[in-house]
Amino acid sequence: MDETLSEGEKSQLEAFNANPMMAQAVKKVLLFTIYHNGTLEKGKNPNPLMNFLLGYILQDPKTDDATVGRDVRIKAAAIRLLELSFMEIEAYEAFKIPEKETNPAI
Repeated sequence: MDETLSEGEKSQLEAFNANPMMAQAVKKVLLFTIYHNGTLEKGKNPNPLMNFLLGYILQDPKTDDATVGRDVRIKAAAIRLLELSFMEIEAYEAFKIPEKETNPAI
């Protein structure tokens, strides 16, 4: 990924990661259409392991098993790819200057 981003883009990803609330809001928006079904809540982090399947099946209980299986595989692949992308983004952290240690004897 590093070779495809400009220095300015890397800086923006560092700034994005410096704001955890923004990162969670963006993650919720991007994941909403894939596995919402009541699993995303205000003030709580999105969890890709939440079960979107029951809501999907209950929407149309007559859907055949082959269609359900195909759609579940597609959604699982989408979630996995998005989660991998979020991990890539999280790798861009701004360099932090270590806090200066104080000498209690002084």
